[in-house]
This record gives sequence, C-alpha cells and structure tokens, in this order.
Amino acid sequence: MSNLAAMTHGSAVVYPAATFDPGATLAAVQTESCTALQGVPTMFISELNHKHFSSFKLNTLRTGIMAGSVCPVETMNNVSAICKKKKKKKNNQRTFGLTCRNK
Repeated sequence: MSNLAAMTHGSAVVYPAATFDPGATLAAVQTESCTALQGVPTMFISELNHKHFSSFKLNTLRTGIMAGSVCPVETMNNVSAICKKKKKKKNNQRTFGLTCRNK
C-alpha cells in the first residue's frame, strides 16, 4: 500500500538494491534524502546494528513503517529515539494486515 500511495501522489520510490542490503538502504536514504522508510522489523534491526550506522546522515527521515511481523518493543523504542534525536516528531507506525497502531 505504501508504494501505491507514493506513486499515486507523485512521490519518488527508491529501491537501493535488488535484495535487502542494510548498508545500501542507509546510503540511499542519505543520498536520495528519503523521508520515509518501510520494512519488516528484521530490516530495521539490521539497519540499526549496521557497523557504520552512526556515520549516515538520516535527518531527512520523517516516518518509518514496520509491518509483516511483530516488532520488538526495544526496536520500536530505538527507532523512536532516533526520530526524537533528529528533532522530529515521533511518527513511526507498526502495521499488521488491515489494522494500524500508532506509537
């Protein structure tokens, strides 16, 4: 749904690699000035644990969407802390099927 919404509203959709690569994803967010990042919790965990995570400039991110499986509380708190540190309003969502819970 996110891709469909982005395309129907004239947004750019960035696919950094043919398969998931946390470093390529973080580099694409920085290079392309991405404002939203989506993925399953495991992808966010891989990005947060990337050995060069702190060297990426992710200040353009405004929101994150985690879907597909249950998100560990620690992961959600870490992502929320990054948004808070970047002086952004916390705007991260966990989505499951047709339901959504804001945190």
